[in-house]
Order: sequence, then C-alpha cells, then structure tokens
Amino acid sequence: MNLIESFIAFYFPVSVACVLAQNEVCMERLARLEKMVETYQGKMTILEEKVKIQGQTILHLESRMTENHVTGENEIPKQIQKIEEQGTVATSLTTGNDTQKRNLHLWNLRSASNKRYSNPTTTTKSATQTVPAFYAYLSQYEVSPGSHHTVIFDAVGTNSMQCYNHYTGIFTAPVSGLYVFSWTIVCGPRGVMHTEIIHNSAVLGITQCNTLGLEEVDIVSSTVVALMNARDVAFIRTSSKHSSSGDIISNDYCYSSFSGWLL
Repeated sequence: MNLIESFIAFYFPVSVACVLAQNEVCMERLARLEKMVETYQGKMTILEEKVKIQGQTILHLESRMTENHVTGENEIPKQIQKIEEQGTVATSLTTGNDTQKRNLHLWNLRSASNKRYSNPTTTTKSATQTVPAFYAYLSQYEVSPGSHHTVIFDAVGTNSMQCYNHYTGIFTAPVSGLYVFSWTIVCGPRGVMHTEIIHNSAVLGITQCNTLGLEEVDIVSSTVVALMNARDVAFIRTSSKHSSSGDIISNDYCYSSFSGWLL
C-alpha cells in the first residue's frame, strides 16, 4: 500500500474496505463473463462446422439428384425397346389378358417418355422442387393430448421444398398463393376429439369425432382452402374452446394424417 492509499485508509477506513470488496466482486464477475464468452465461442465454432458439413451434404444430394434424373431419362427408352423386342415372342405364348397388360405397360412408358421429352427446357427442374406440397401422419398414438395441443404428424411421406416441419407439426408457406389443406383424425374408444386447423392465429376449420360410451373408433376428415402469404404458417391442434378426451389413433389400419399443397 503506497502513501496515498495509507492516507485514505487512515482517514476513510470504511470506504476503502467497501471499494476493495466491490472490486473483488467485479473481478469475479468479469472472470465468469470471460468463461461464458469462451464457452459460447466454442459452441459457435461447433455450429459453424455443422453448417459447413450440412452445406457439403446438400451439394452432394443435389449432385445425386441430377445424376438420377439423367439416369431416369435414359432408362425409359431402354425399357420401351426391351418390351417391344420381347413382344413378338411373348404374344404367341401369352393369353389375351397378359398381352393387354404388356401393351398397357408399354403405353404408360411411352406416355412418361413423351412427357419427359416434350419440353426439354423444363426437364432440368422437377416439380417436387418448385411446387410446395406435403403429406405426414402420426407414427404412433397421441395419448390424451388434451386441449390446445398441437398435433405433430411426425412421419413424412411427401415434403417438397421442405415446407413441413415434422418436429413442430407446422407448415410454412414458401411462396404466396392459394393452398389446400386436408387432415384426418382417428379417435380411439370412449373419447371425444375436437381438432382445428390454424392459419397463423386464425381458426380455418374444425372437426369432431365422438366415441363416448363406445368400444370402437371414429374417423373424421376435413378440407379447407386458404389464401396464404409467404412465411404464413398452418398446423393442426386440439380445440381450445371444447375439451377433448381419449387418444388419437394411428396404426396399420388407419392413419391420422395432415397434408397440403399449392393450387
């Protein structure tokens, strides 16, 4: 302690003690903040690496899709030629029904080939890359969801443009336009299930299936059309006004599902 500090300590002992105590607290807080910064910097580095890997994966998948597209274009004419070469021999050995099936299959292949080559300027970009559409269903029962509960259809069958999030159950419109949505709910025995489709925060449609007092399931479906702007959302939830009970069923016999597409 120098002369000035000794002077201050002699005449202002309480004030010096307070200042020193506050200084220690500030230093401790500063040390904690530095550790937090180091931790966040480490996490950011990990996230940057993950983004880099995902970018490389996307490029690889796009390359694979292009290769598969070219392979598919070459495959259809080969199938047509093979069936036509086999046709002269097969016709004498098959029944009329078999011949009709072969001719129908050949016609389908020719139709697919004509569609593929009719407009060469559009074959480089598939419809699944440009038209928003999705279909998803529950992979298991939704047990006693209660009221105001978002139904997350976790098993995805179709999801062009990746517009549906199977982790949140929410569809996000990638472009503005007129969309069609359809959903099916299977209600388990001894229950009643009220569901609604939400556009942003507005209710577009509602359904009810009722099996109270019954040892059987009930199935209900509904369809709505909505004018959406880009980044608008739509999802299915149980009603907030009417209480629901029982389970939402989804199994090998009947799926509870949610689908939508741009008109």
